[in-house]
Amino acid sequence: MDAVVSLIDTSNSFQANDFNKWVDEFGITLNNPERFPLHLTWHAADQYNLLSLANVLSHLAVKGDPFKVRTAGFGIFTGKMPVFYITLVKTRFLMEFHEEIWRSVSNYAIKSQVHFAPENWVPHITLNTIEVISKEIIRKLQSVTFREMEYEIVINNIALIYKKEELSGILEKYELSKEIRDDV
Repeated sequence: MDAVVSLIDTSNSFQANDFNKWVDEFGITLNNPERFPLHLTWHAADQYNLLSLANVLSHLAVKGDPFKVRTAGFGIFTGKMPVFYITLVKTRFLMEFHEEIWRSVSNYAIKSQVHFAPENWVPHITLNTIEVISKEIIRKLQSVTFREMEYEIVINNIALIYKKEELSGILEKYELSKEIRDDV
């Protein structure tokens, strides 16, 4: 699977000490080569036409400004491999940015994943998959349920990431322009 994402830098996007303390406490490994880096997914597909997609992503990055998103708590996508994530507040700007990326990259995708389509998309930052539901995981989930999770995160890039078998990584990364939008 490949995905068009924005990579999240925890050192300056979150109130770093508080967030990183929580990450350590929950046992999430952020730089694990067996999983994607911390990210916000805009589009995912089995595969992309990489040459065409590189042109599209660089164009989107040149015309885009970094912007802030706000967190709203935690969630779990259920299924065979549950996913633990940070929920993001939906804003008109965030939804329009997502729709523009979706429209721009869909023509270069093979088997787009429909749960990332604008009408299905739940804006979130993937933290980890939960492979085994243990008493320890349940205890940790109970502890975070009562925490405030109100952070601002700067979205300042568009990247293409991949996961093939047990390896994952970053294929391309494009920085958005340097002026952060505060009006979104």
